[in-house]
Amino acid sequence: MTMQRPIDTQNADFVSMQELGFERPERSSALMSCSPDCIKLLCPEGRITYMSHNGRCAMEICDLALVLGADWWVLWPEQHHGLIQSAIAEARAGRTANFIADCPTAGGREARWDVTVQGIFDNSGTLYEFMAVSRETHEDTRPLSSI
Repeated sequence: MTMQRPIDTQNADFVSMQELGFERPERSSALMSCSPDCIKLLCPEGRITYMSHNGRCAMEICDLALVLGADWWVLWPEQHHGLIQSAIAEARAGRTANFIADCPTAGGREARWDVTVQGIFDNSGTLYEFMAVSRETHEDTRPLSSI
């Protein structure tokens, strides 16, 4: 089942982010709604703290609650768990990680994703969270590499 994107995705992200207690949800929701990509925020341990509305549509995830708090790599086929964890390790080290891998949507549709993972650090250099952006692609898979 494919979800339809509402016209006002910024409002959808704003309401969700506000309910979850995000600081400055108006700025974050605007950023999330500017892209059709699947944008995820992850805590320093790699668990999902937010997934953009457009991302949920792309991944065919009907309810944000289904992914909140989940380890990000468990949404991927088991053969890619190490790849995801390596990308998180790269981002934790301050490097931007990028890979392409196959992962079906929640609805079971086969899809290939071009994924970029970036650590977000506070002013003292402490890792605050990760941002992972997944864009559906038709390119060949390639190994983990820094951009």
